[in-house]
Amino acid sequence: DLLVYAKYSRSYVSGGKLANIEWKPEIAKSWEAGVKSTMFDGKLRANLALFAVTYDNLQLAQGGSAFALSNPTVANIPVIITGVNVPFKAKGFELELTAAPTRGLTLGANLGYTTTKFDGVLSATVLVTAASGLCGAEFGAVAATPVPTAAQLSALAACETAASPHYKQTLLPAVTSNLWAQWESEPLFGGDARLSVRLDAQIKSSQRFDANDDAPLPGFEPVEKSPSTLILNGRIALSDFDLGPLKTTFALWGRNLTDDKSIQFTGGISGVSRSASF
Repeated sequence: DLLVYAKYSRSYVSGGKLANIEWKPEIAKSWEAGVKSTMFDGKLRANLALFAVTYDNLQLAQGGSAFALSNPTVANIPVIITGVNVPFKAKGFELELTAAPTRGLTLGANLGYTTTKFDGVLSATVLVTAASGLCGAEFGAVAATPVPTAAQLSALAACETAASPHYKQTLLPAVTSNLWAQWESEPLFGGDARLSVRLDAQIKSSQRFDANDDAPLPGFEPVEKSPSTLILNGRIALSDFDLGPLKTTFALWGRNLTDDKSIQFTGGISGVSRSASF
């Protein structure tokens, strides 16, 4: 009825090179400890896990006109992978509860919390955009040169690194949770048919879409991050109903019953525009 465990693991993503950009393998060193338990004659299951992980040379999808590739046109560089040369750390916990207090009724809840941080300043290869006005002179010198010099790239990289002390992890809400309740009837109509009702709520705290909170594009502050959201889903079903020789299920379900229209994801278009998914 009780399991206590701990583990340590080490994993990696291989490095590589694209034109003049070279990156090292990403190394993740993580540990996890937790407990899994069943109590009250199986009516309550409780699981708790604590975790922490440190990434060296974290690989990120990046792009920008400061990358000096072999192509003389440096205005629009495809997304590439680069490494951050300072440790990136994440830690948190996950709690899961499932209860069956009475016959036919099941309740569930889970809660996850994750916090992240960079231990230092970013690598010079993690760029901010010139559209924000940061490093305008250095960026302009690079953009105006068909093949930027090493000195121009170095000056831009130094400026951007110094101007980006508040890099934030994107698409990672600190808190996620799911609450649900399900009820199932006794057999109906003298057969195997059962009526079931389920309601679940998905909760998510605010998350960032733009990694550099020092430099939002003018006018796009509302889509720099999403608000906290609660999505409500429901389902009513009559299952295993005898319909002639067949056993049939009739169900009525709905997702996002409260019609939440919060932004869930944004992307860049041509460096100065944003697209959004709701």
